Amino acid sequence: MPGRQPSQSECLDVGCCWNLTSNACHHSLPARHNYRLLEADALTPRLQRSPLGRPPLTLRVQAGALSPTHALVHLSTANDTDLTFVNDGARVEVEVVRGQSFYVSLWRKEDGNRTDVLYSTNHGPLVATDGFWEWSLQFSEDAVLLGKNFVC
Repeated sequence: MPGRQPSQSECLDVGCCWNLTSNACHHSLPARHNYRLLEADALTPRLQRSPLGRPPLTLRVQAGALSPTHALVHLSTANDTDLTFVNDGARVEVEVVRGQSFYVSLWRKEDGNRTDVLYSTNHGPLVATDGFWEWSLQFSEDAVLLGKNFVC
């Protein structure tokens, strides 16, 4: 809950977990607050209420390689213009997993084969409401991601 620590009962009421040792609220692992990608590029929330008590937004995802060494994962709330992605010669690959739990993994590729995962969102939450977005990324220990004016 942005800007404050909720009480134990507030934490549990919104579907999160309470740590008795640190008296802190945190998401479950894997997170209950996430989305499903069941068709095309439309993401639908798994729960009808965010941890903030607000209705979650319906999202759209576009993901892929922009060049041999650059990838983009784009979440939006509108029908944006379709992005163009590069498939040939890319040394990175964005894996978008469909089904009951949507997640994204960014892979390094060599000779067309996946070699290392650079980051994944498969354990953390994705929360999107009016005025609040949260998405957790888990990085591999040797990942180096650089970006300009973007969250990397």
